[in-house]
Amino acid sequence: MVDVATKMGIPDHSSDFGLTLGAWALGEGPYLVLPLLGPGPPRDLGGQVVDIFMDPLSYTKFQGSDTWTAARAGVGTLDTYAQNVEYLEKVERTSIDDYAAARSLYRQYRAARIHDDDTSPVENAPNL
Repeated sequence: MVDVATKMGIPDHSSDFGLTLGAWALGEGPYLVLPLLGPGPPRDLGGQVVDIFMDPLSYTKFQGSDTWTAARAGVGTLDTYAQNVEYLEKVERTSIDDYAAARSLYRQYRAARIHDDDTSPVENAPNL
């Protein structure tokens, strides 16, 4: 709710366990699309599961905590979709095989994140 770190001059940095495994040179494996977990290779999907267990709010119990957890997951999914809807629509409009294009962009993005590269493959893609 309050970003104290930015005010102190510490840059924003987000990471997940899939990126950690990639930095440790664990291969990504095949690209999968799974219900509830979404698209990604087993390394990143497994990283998502570890991230859930490492989240302190996963262990907090209070009245309505199950509703809170479900709402938080739903809002997170909606936020991710809202951030990427323009790119997804562009991929659908401009590619013959939008699945292969989305897979390629996802892999490029994750490889760039693993190597701490701030460039996005979507932003650097040629205008089609």
